[in-house]
This record gives sequence, C-alpha cells and structure tokens, in this order.
Amino acid sequence: MSTHSTLREMRRLVERVDVIETREQEDHLIESLLEIKAPTIVSFLNQHAFNLAFVEPTFRLALQQSSLLLRDGVGVECCMLLLGQRPGRNLNGTDLIPRILEAAKGKRVALFGTSPEWLRQAQIPLKDRGTQVVVALDGFQTHSDYLNAVRTIDPDIVVLGMGMPRQELLAAEIANASDRARLIFNGGAILDFFAGRFPRAPEVIRAARLEWMFRLGQEPRRLAHRYLLGGMKFAWRIYQLKRVLGSNNEGLV
Repeated sequence: MSTHSTLREMRRLVERVDVIETREQEDHLIESLLEIKAPTIVSFLNQHAFNLAFVEPTFRLALQQSSLLLRDGVGVECCMLLLGQRPGRNLNGTDLIPRILEAAKGKRVALFGTSPEWLRQAQIPLKDRGTQVVVALDGFQTHSDYLNAVRTIDPDIVVLGMGMPRQELLAAEIANASDRARLIFNGGAILDFFAGRFPRAPEVIRAARLEWMFRLGQEPRRLAHRYLLGGMKFAWRIYQLKRVLGSNNEGLV
C-alpha cells in the first residue's frame, strides 16, 4: 500500500473516533452500553494505537470496525484539532471500564489477560465491589482457549487486558463467534491497574494531562521506546496527514 493510501486510511480512522462532549453524554454512553442488543466492541485510540495502526493494516481494520472507538490521550486530541475535528472528552479505558463494571453489577464478567499472579490480584478489588467474575484466564493462552471459555461460560462482558494488537484481533473473533449481546472491552493494562501493579498518577497530574510522564517514570525500560521514539514518529505522521490531506476532509476524495 502506498504512503498516500495509508494516510487516507489513517485519516478515516481518526474521523471514525466517537466523540463524547460532556459528562452527561458519558453517563448516557454507559447506560446505552449496558442495554446493547448485539456483540459490541469498545476500543481506544491513543498515540501507541495510532502508530501501530499506521504500519499494521489488520490492526487498523480491527479498530475501524470496532462498535465504539474512543479517544485516549492528549496526542490524539492534538491530532484531531490539527485536522479540524472536535476531540471531545478524553475517555481512556482505565477510567471508563471501572465505571461500567460498577454500573453492571449482576452481569457476568470474563477477565482475559496479564500474568497469572496479577490476574488473581485483579479479581480481589473487583469482587469486593460486587463484580461477578465468572472466568479469568491469563494472557498466555491460545485464542481457541478464550473462545472456548466464552462459548462454554457465556459471559455478558469480556475485559481483555493483553495489549495491542492482540486484544483487538481477539475481540473481533469473540464478537464474530457471539450469537447474542456481549460487551467486549480492549482494556490494555486495565487488569494490572485493578491488581495494583501500577498505581494511577495523582489527580493533579492527570488533570494536567501528563499521566504518560508518570507512567514513563514507573516503567522506563518498557515505555521509553513507545512514548519517546513513538512520540516522534507520531508527530511526523500527523504532520504528513496535515500536509498531504489537509483538514476538513481535503484530499480524501
């Protein structure tokens, strides 16, 4: 695929983001997700996802075909503003998924991802809050293992915490194999946060939209490449989008 074709597809992916403007709309979104009538995949577009999607067409397609694609992070906010789009509220999975699970008491929840030790730890606070965890598998099983668990145990909600792009590709498989309403979240490190493996940044840092710096300080070896080198790649690709395609749908026809 040519660079120009990739840029067009990435522009369409950014335009695909579902924009939530207010807290009231976010509350309504949570209510609507608990009343779905079909398999529903919730994914998040952040800087890392953008960079992966730029070079991996299958991952790009998985994000594009998500039932709901939400903006996560200041990087994608800047991208949307530069391209003439309203970015709306920041809706990352670390904040949104706990709110939905809190509102979904009584629904059967599957947890797939992270290591066995941290997966066990993640279940403790969830069960203490009334979440009905009916199956938990670590992130080192085969796709068939997860699909068989969903088929056999039939959870209402599936939380995937495997990282990109594996979780998005598995989410699509689960949705395609589901013949009833099922809510599927691509949650990244959400299970590690539930387990207390990584603390959240203080509220003042989150309010300043600098949580990425806090996380970089916690995991410099793993995240330096993603945030620093990845940040430079992201900025260059956004510049290309703006230069080649312009804003407000210029260059897309």
